[in-house]
Amino acid sequence: MIILVPKRKKNGGGSTFSGSTKEEVSNDQAVNLSLEGDDQIPQLRTSINELEPFVGMGFKIEDDAYNHYNNYTRQMGFSIRKFSVEHSRVDNHVLARSFVCANQGEKWCSDKQQRGLNYTPYAKKKTKCEAVMRIKSRNGKWVVDLSETEHNHPTVNPNDAFRLQSHQKVTRSTMQLMEHLQRCGVK
Repeated sequence: MIILVPKRKKNGGGSTFSGSTKEEVSNDQAVNLSLEGDDQIPQLRTSINELEPFVGMGFKIEDDAYNHYNNYTRQMGFSIRKFSVEHSRVDNHVLARSFVCANQGEKWCSDKQQRGLNYTPYAKKKTKCEAVMRIKSRNGKWVVDLSETEHNHPTVNPNDAFRLQSHQKVTRSTMQLMEHLQRCGVK
């Protein structure tokens, strides 16, 4: 077995590492660095490609689909919102749901603009963005039926995505902590 060992350079008072050398070690000298049962430890998803939705991807419940897509959009630097819902005509249960980019749609014209008054609108946020993920219910599971990832607007830096609306969710534990602090007199 070959192990890479860092070389030490002595410089003045301390030592620094530079490069590495190969050393041959017998199997009885090698140290096993794996954890017992590490195959049961869930792996963290760090690759955006693993998070990217694709047609056929399945989820147990629709909240899992929303949370998965929201995590993906946070890594990509945009915000989402729940858009349309298709209901069954027979028993009114949900058949399909769409999650779209927050910039989907177009800015509606206000009455003041139609009347020609001197009116300065806020910055236009709606850009008719086509990014969408639609899920459909099939045999008790939610399956991605449509996934479009292209945007017609710039996205934000993923480090600043926490400021976007869909990523500002307050968890139940955070709410309980805030309520507890308020009861204790902390503002």
